[in-house]
Amino acid sequence: MAEAWKKLKDKVKDKRTKTTKTGLQETQRRPKGEELTVQRQKAQKYTRMGPREFVPFPEKLEFNIGNIKSACLKNFAPTIGSDVVCDILAGEQGPSCKCHNQIPDLKVIHVRFLPDTSAHVPDVNKVGTKKRKAIDSLIDSGAFDVDDWEPPKPSIASHLETKSSPNKFRKPGDTVSADFSSQSKHIPKSLSISDMIKLGKVNKLTATTLVKLYQFDMEMLAWSKIHTEVEFLVEKQPLGSGGFRKAFKATSRHKDFAGTSWVIKHYLPQALKCIADTGQTVEDHNRKVVQMHLLARNFAMQLKDHVTKSK
Repeated sequence: MAEAWKKLKDKVKDKRTKTTKTGLQETQRRPKGEELTVQRQKAQKYTRMGPREFVPFPEKLEFNIGNIKSACLKNFAPTIGSDVVCDILAGEQGPSCKCHNQIPDLKVIHVRFLPDTSAHVPDVNKVGTKKRKAIDSLIDSGAFDVDDWEPPKPSIASHLETKSSPNKFRKPGDTVSADFSSQSKHIPKSLSISDMIKLGKVNKLTATTLVKLYQFDMEMLAWSKIHTEVEFLVEKQPLGSGGFRKAFKATSRHKDFAGTSWVIKHYLPQALKCIADTGQTVEDHNRKVVQMHLLARNFAMQLKDHVTKSK
């Protein structure tokens, strides 16, 4: 009875380890028949791409990772194009297999096709001696990985130069077009149906207020004759109100006024009446206010300099 159990145990062991009659373990793994069942995966996402397919693989062909990749490339050549490499996965979620023994299940082989980056690796035989030594030193130090190397992306200047090269002998006045769609980082605004309908009509309302600005020179004690027109985006709700004016917060995209908040003041109706009773215009009153503010500011700066020097 013990002898029978021993034979059964050895038989189960031989079946699990796939040993031959001579006791040597089988080193050559291959599926039966002259076809491989292949499931194609997407290049970047580990998801299935289409149904499974039969890939011809003759029995006389040695079963190794290189021949499997060659057979898959030959079978899928009409759809994958050129300059691609075949990557065999251990499953739907990877990882990549370096030898055929790492493929867990030969019933279905998962493959994906990736761009061949080896075509962009710099040829050291075509560069100068100094550059070749520099590349060799980088490879030896591990700072330059040939397998992970990618060609540098062209800059905007080279993009324009490439676009304009066919028009080298263009006539004066001709325009040169350049495509900046790949460089744009603009995020489109999400619009509702009502906003889309409004865009179909001409909108004559403006969101900004045009302000004419004059400058007062403290050294010359005179106002400028030429004004500067600046657009301000003024908030509807006032910051506060005084006896003469209401203050509103405003911002601008003008290069001299951008990056900070400003205050725009509007005269109250009763203030306009008081100004008219004194025989002044609103512009004269406003200029007098600005001049007095500059005078007070000048006193404050002199006091600050005096305190600083006395310390």
